[in-house]
This record gives sequence, structure tokens and C-alpha cells, in this order.
Amino acid sequence: MVDAPSQLFLITDGFIPTHNTTAKRIDRAQWICAFSSEITILVESATQPLAMASAGSTARLFYQARGSRPRLIHLMFPELVVDRWPEPPWNTPNRIDFGPGDLDYTLSFTSPKSSQSGWHPFLIEPDDVEDTENSGIGVSHEVRQRVIDVCDQNENLLRDGGFINICGTRYHPFDWHAKCLDRAAMNPDSWEILVRSSLTLRNGTRLMPGDFPPEDDMILHFGEFANLSYNELREKFYANYESFMAQQMNDPQGGAVVRFEERFYNTAQIVPARIPLNGDTYLCWRPRCGADKKMAKYSEGAIARVVDGRIYILEAYQGQYTASGEAEKIAFQVKQHGIKGLMIIAVPGSDYLWVNVRNEFLKRNISCQIQWIDFEDSQVLRTAAIEQLEPMIKTGRVLFSTAMARAAETRKQFVHFGLIEEDGIAHCISKLAGLVSISLMRANMQEEELAYMRRRREDALLSQFLEQQGYNQADEMMKQKMAATLDAMSRVANRIGPPLPGGLDG
Repeated sequence: MVDAPSQLFLITDGFIPTHNTTAKRIDRAQWICAFSSEITILVESATQPLAMASAGSTARLFYQARGSRPRLIHLMFPELVVDRWPEPPWNTPNRIDFGPGDLDYTLSFTSPKSSQSGWHPFLIEPDDVEDTENSGIGVSHEVRQRVIDVCDQNENLLRDGGFINICGTRYHPFDWHAKCLDRAAMNPDSWEILVRSSLTLRNGTRLMPGDFPPEDDMILHFGEFANLSYNELREKFYANYESFMAQQMNDPQGGAVVRFEERFYNTAQIVPARIPLNGDTYLCWRPRCGADKKMAKYSEGAIARVVDGRIYILEAYQGQYTASGEAEKIAFQVKQHGIKGLMIIAVPGSDYLWVNVRNEFLKRNISCQIQWIDFEDSQVLRTAAIEQLEPMIKTGRVLFSTAMARAAETRKQFVHFGLIEEDGIAHCISKLAGLVSISLMRANMQEEELAYMRRRREDALLSQFLEQQGYNQADEMMKQKMAATLDAMSRVANRIGPPLPGGLDG
């Protein structure tokens, strides 16, 4: 009986269940047909009008105007038919009477702007509770948190043994859908997850704006549908990149340009046993600053060891400290890791930190150089400085220890850079990276490069000698003889090796 209505809907109403909203409309009707006297369904969507329309479309499946021809579903379930235009919240005609003032409707609706209370649904169907207005890339954290709070509150209303059928699109890495996915991953016995995109690039990279690859370079997961064919997807891609990435690719970063690709960040991990013990170790600290919203909550820092033109991030910090507690934290880390230099970013209001840290150093008998780093007032400059770490991470010049206590937060700030407010750890690492001079890259030249440079110098010196002797060019044999002569003269002049025979040593 439960399967029959979906087949009838497909035939009589012409539904094509290629979108989640249509499929869930069919699903709700099946629940009502199977358990019409006691089922309670809560429909959630991003806005109240959208949620009401979605719930109303299901209720009107059971509406038959007086004198009109009945549908097959009306013939199969006559006890559910109504002749008055149903508006949600709505009860089926054969609803079990729980008494006066019963609020347990068969079908009701809500949105993040209006939470529910006072009744308990058996089935909650969140359907696109998020959009660009309440959870998009450009939306504040407070607005996204409001969506999360309301959805969590509604979930507490669920009856024992009930179901939550979550469907929709992610618009941000840390929206409500992301929280649900994380929770489901931690509890696979209670949740099942299906996340699919319209296509996948064969090389595993991410689609970038302005460049839609050829069809042979991708896998179309739903190419059998006309609106998900290659030509249709390409047209949608060029029409609105951000909407395409959120709706078609199910990409939580939407149209944002990813500065630090996750695959490159993952390759920059290193186990502590492989980190060199030599080199100098530094601590960079950015105190909390109430003048900037992004820095008003946490004090953050990072410890790095500089060895042969590379920096190894040993530890990262993020926390809320009292004035004395922050100084104690810094002093303890300086002593524990043998810090050579302490770098403090001089954010507005950080002058007090100098006295507290100095007192802690004297109390613990710590000797350490302290350097104050100028603070960039412009967020543009701070962002540009952090972005310069991307080529260093990509080429393996910045490596992150897998033993960091704040490894997850560090990864979050890099992989989702620009999409979250916190960036203090990344900011401190950008300052530590400034300790590696660009000229140090030449100290890490491979032996092949050094040999090539030596050959070029020797060829240049030989060419100059041949020109002085009146030769325009020479064959390989002559070059070898001349090179041997120049080498012998150089050894004699510098007294290298034993005296040469024949009196050439003078």
C-alpha cells in the first residue's frame, strides 16, 4: 500500500522526481497514505512562504473540487479526500482525536526565522533550509548560527523512534548541513550519508571560474537527464559560477576561490620524527585585540623551527587568556621549546603584554630575544601576507607537524581561508615565514644544479681564454686540452697539490 501512491502520482500528476523537492513531496504523500490517522510531519525550508508552499503542495494532493473527476489516489484512499482547499497546518479527515486544542497536525511547516514548539512530529523534513541569504559565503557567522540553533531546537521535538530526512544544498563549510555531515560521520549507526555532485573531474581538481573543461575530462554522474547533460551544465557554469558550485557541485565553498588547496596542505604534513633537531626555533604571538572583530575573541600563536630555508611548524595556539595567564603561557612555551626569539605582533592595546612577559622571564630565569612586529591596520595587507604562504606550502618550504595540538584549527584556517573570521594562526605563520630569506633558497640547490652552474662558469672562462688567443671556436679535443692547461695554471697559482713536473711550479 505504501508503494502504490508513488506510482499513481507518477502517472496521473506527471511528476518527474529528478529534484529533491519533488521526490520529498511524493515521500510525504506516502507517509500520509500509510499512517494517515497518526502521522505528524514538519516541513522545514529557508523561508516561511517556501515552507508553507511545500507543505501545501502535499496537502492539496488529497483535494477534490466538488463535481470534479476524482484522481486514482482519491479512489484508493477516499477517507483522505477533502473538498475544501487545504492550507497548512493541515489534518487528515480521519485524524485521531487527541482532545481539544490538539497541536499535533498531520502536516505543518516552519523556517529558521520561526522555530516550532508545543507539538512533536514523527517526521522532520528539512528541505533547503539554507540559501545565500542566511548561510551563504558572504553571510555573517551570527546569521548562520541562527539557522543552526533553530534546526537543532526543532530536532529536539522529534518523537521517539521518528525520522529526519535531511535534503538540500550546502552554502558554507560551517553551516547546518556541514554540522549534520560531521555528526553523521561520527555516528554511522544512526545516519546514512549520500553526497553527490553533478560531475567529477578526472584529475581530481576543483572547477575554477571561467574554465569549463571538455567532456572527456570529466565524469557526468547524471548525464541521462537533459537538464544535467554536458551542454546544460556548461551553460549554467558560465551563467553563474557561485550558484553552479553550490547547487550542482555541492561544494561548501561555493564560488569562493580556494587559496590553499586541501590536497597540497595534506602533503605538507610531517611526522615529528622527521623534523630536524638543529636550526633556530621561534615563537610568534598575536594577542587578542578588541579593535578588530576578527581578533576580538582569541589570542593566537605558532612555533616554528627554521632549518635550511624551510620552516617546520611545531605547534599552534588559540585561546582566551587573562593578562597574567597569557604571559605565563608564552613563558612556559619559550622554556619548553628552547625558543631563540619571541615575536609579538603589536596589535592595538598589546603594550601591557611586554611588562607581564618580562616579569615571567625574570621569574623563570629565561633569556630570550623579544621582537615587536608592526601590525598592519589594513585587512588587505594581512590577507596578502597570508596568501604568500601558498607557493611556499605548495613547494614544501612550509611543513606542519602532525603532533600539533591545534592541528585541526590550523588546517581549518588555511583550507577555508577567507571564509571564516579566525586567521590568527595563519597570520603568525606568515610572520615566521618572513625569517626565511629568499636568498636561502640557493643554499638548497641540488647537486645537479651546482654542477651545471660550474660547467657554465668553466665554459665562459674557456671561451674568454680562446678569444684572447685568437680562436673563434674550438673542437671538443681542443676544449679539453685548454681546460687542462687552465686547471694546471690555477693549481700552480694557488699552490694546490704536489709540484708539477718540468719546472712549471716556478
